[in-house]
Amino acid sequence: MICLKNHQIKLKTKDDESVSIIDFKVTTNAEANMEKYKKQLATYKLALKMVDDKDYNDKRIDKLSIYSVLDDKTYDFSADEIDCKEILEEIENTAENILEEKFEPEVSNSCKYCRFNFVCGNKS
Repeated sequence: MICLKNHQIKLKTKDDESVSIIDFKVTTNAEANMEKYKKQLATYKLALKMVDDKDYNDKRIDKLSIYSVLDDKTYDFSADEIDCKEILEEIENTAENILEEKFEPEVSNSCKYCRFNFVCGNKS
């Protein structure tokens, strides 16, 4: 199991053949952000498949979960529900843009909290 809590990753095997990925969220409305969370799970799934660790390379990822701490609710997805193709394309496109120094800011209400708003100048 991959447990993500406070930006730390802990890996634990569920059994000899499979692992589960759990992302802990401190929110009271996880359902509203489920598509975003599925994208994050896809990223974790992809990362685990790419990690060079003999303890995990042969493991099957059987379940991915979001655990909403404040609601005390778990949202489970089968590994087949979470597709990594889209996220891999997005990562590759982002890497290309970085290499070409293309950085287009996405303005939102979160900009005022961004540690990098000095780069684009948006502090709203």
